[in-house]
Amino acid sequence: MKTKRFFFISLGFLGILSCLNPFFAGAEEKDQAVLNLFKEITAVPRCFMYERNMGIWLQQWAHENGFQAEGDSTGNVVIRVPASKGYEQAPVIVLQSHMDMVCEKSSVATHDFFKDPIRLKQEGEWLLAEQTTLGADDGIGIALALAVAKDSTSRHPALELLFTVGEESGFRGVNALDGSFLKGRVLINLDSEDGGNITIGSAGGRTTAITLPVKSEKLPKACGSYTLKVAGLQGGHSGGDIHLKRGNAIKILARALETLKSHVEIRLIEMKGGSRVNTIPRQAEALLAFNTDRLEKVQKTLNNLEQILQQELALTDKALTVTLIPFEREKPAKGFTVQDSLRIISLLAALPDGVAKMDARFQGVVETSNNLGVLQTNADGLTLLSNQRSSSMAGLEELTSKIKEISSAAGASANDQNAYAPWQPNTDSNLLKRSKEVFRKLFGREPDVATVHGGLECGVLAAKFRNMDIIAIGPLIQGAHAPGERVHIPSIGKVRKFLAALIASFK
Repeated sequence: MKTKRFFFISLGFLGILSCLNPFFAGAEEKDQAVLNLFKEITAVPRCFMYERNMGIWLQQWAHENGFQAEGDSTGNVVIRVPASKGYEQAPVIVLQSHMDMVCEKSSVATHDFFKDPIRLKQEGEWLLAEQTTLGADDGIGIALALAVAKDSTSRHPALELLFTVGEESGFRGVNALDGSFLKGRVLINLDSEDGGNITIGSAGGRTTAITLPVKSEKLPKACGSYTLKVAGLQGGHSGGDIHLKRGNAIKILARALETLKSHVEIRLIEMKGGSRVNTIPRQAEALLAFNTDRLEKVQKTLNNLEQILQQELALTDKALTVTLIPFEREKPAKGFTVQDSLRIISLLAALPDGVAKMDARFQGVVETSNNLGVLQTNADGLTLLSNQRSSSMAGLEELTSKIKEISSAAGASANDQNAYAPWQPNTDSNLLKRSKEVFRKLFGREPDVATVHGGLECGVLAAKFRNMDIIAIGPLIQGAHAPGERVHIPSIGKVRKFLAALIASFK
């Protein structure tokens, strides 16, 4: 029943898509094919951890186009495309992207990611979505691979189109990939967001779950209950946008509470913030109680802090607000003890967030960073998810150790999960040398070759498949993992041309 419902939704939306072709008027026919495929992909619900329908769609697409497709028990899919005439002896090439997307929406959006298609809009040369993430990360990669495979004029060796699940949730799919799933040992990853540059390395990462147990007690009668809320932040990708110094709502909430604690005795009741560990939090709030005769002083303190923060973040988060409003429902009977409330505030204030170190090898590239991604409490305590990234294993270990030491000092436990190694650059790569030659011939200049601070599955693939030669490419994507995510339409055509010429060069 679920499968039938999914295809009904997709086919219904495809009728709408036919009316949207003027979006891309002037695009070359082959670029238009990529965009049309992407529009079809945006009709498929594929939030991370819920990619099953995307896997079904891909296998159906392969069947309709005469290609073999295979899925594994984790949900990964490979589509096998025969070699063009004259390319039968060339090495098999793997084109790899991931199925899942980060599903984020604005506070006023009514979009349901589990049934509604992404609503596309164009602003100049950019394609984006109405009040939600676009899913160009990595729907454009999927569309590029399918378009190349379907293009009857394309010349290429045998292709394996690999689509993984769970990239946005700790590389779940690629970590479970069986070593026999692929024959190819030349891999082009299509998940880069650098607009046609060649990526040869990426950061490793680790999630640390911090748990702080607390005790609750009855709230004094003199206490009023209030909601302290931080909102209006831009957020973004915890790898690709961390260097932009955008505000983290959890850290700003901690700063507000740290400021207030010297003026009033705070009792925390509930806290929440962020939604994804790999997304810079846009909102956070705390339900707290304090003596009502201190309300005027508290409000004045927060107003002053809001003005300071708005000045500090004027270039990145000009819509920032810090508000305190009375709790509108029945007054809670209990809250955390004053001592435990202070422990929580001190822990959140002390934990590192943002860029820890820049990479000395590559100008403007972050080496090590941390993102406090998700905060929540229950009656027993606080849980915080921290996402460390680094292109250096030593840097990753050092930052993680610091987080654990701070947590331990506050009486919290810290446990690692979802770790993956960095993808180390290989400047002697044969694929890189070939890619540079093709790029020069095609565009008349040297390509930019760099590493990225975001996590790519290439490191896991390099470790899992011996002698795998890998690069990553992709169009220019900005604001991934947050509403406002957008992809530069002309850069999609540039990457398509480069990809087609690169695989054709293997004859």
